[in-house]
Amino acid sequence: MSRTALGEPRPPARVSIVTINRNDAAGLRRTLRSLRALRALHPVEQVIVDGASTDGSLQVVAEEAPPGPGTVVISEPDDGIYQAMNKGWRASTGRHVAFVNAGDEVLPGPFAAYLEFASAGDADVYYARTQVRDPRTGATRVHERHPDQLHRDTIPHLTTLTRRALLERLQGFDERYRICADRDLFVRVEAASATFRFFEETVAVFDLGGASSQKHRTRLEDLQISRTHLLIGPWRYRVKRALLALQALRVRR
Repeated sequence: MSRTALGEPRPPARVSIVTINRNDAAGLRRTLRSLRALRALHPVEQVIVDGASTDGSLQVVAEEAPPGPGTVVISEPDDGIYQAMNKGWRASTGRHVAFVNAGDEVLPGPFAAYLEFASAGDADVYYARTQVRDPRTGATRVHERHPDQLHRDTIPHLTTLTRRALLERLQGFDERYRICADRDLFVRVEAASATFRFFEETVAVFDLGGASSQKHRTRLEDLQISRTHLLIGPWRYRVKRALLALQALRVRR
């Protein structure tokens, strides 16, 4: 087990960016370079969680994100994507947390503007557009999802800033899900009457081909999440949201 900078006093950050990786040194280098360019424009805390990689990933970390204030590196075995992401936000100090994993890239200028937008507000969750790229062809498209679509899809965690206190209250990602725990989390966040604000720009790039591209398994987990949260069909989702809002109103009274 290797940990860097944990235990040292760190001033609270406005935003922490968590990056998880396991044996994707090339993708990690692209990600960390984009984050280094972002950090030159806007200060963020950087938390890197490596799953005990054996492909030279830690050397990439040493070159692209050297130890220093505002940088945390954890390298130890984990039991999957969402356990690593949970480790990341728990090691963070930011008011809000973003997840930019190995292979993902932020667009430094737009993402810095996004962070300025979030710094000026007090929403629980901020979200923005994502550019989706096919690594085989280079073709891209813009991906945009909103909370009222959670009955059938998720807000991409790559372009979402979630209040850390809310992650703590909801205990983060449900590690029983291997691919779609981000959708489960945002369904629970929305059910907790969290406030959302949309930033109308594309701020990051997601490469297709990762775990979430395993269509059959993704559909099975999505169906399980929909059944668990009674999200089968948009009308049921609207009814449930109305009931939750009524329940929250009664609690406040």
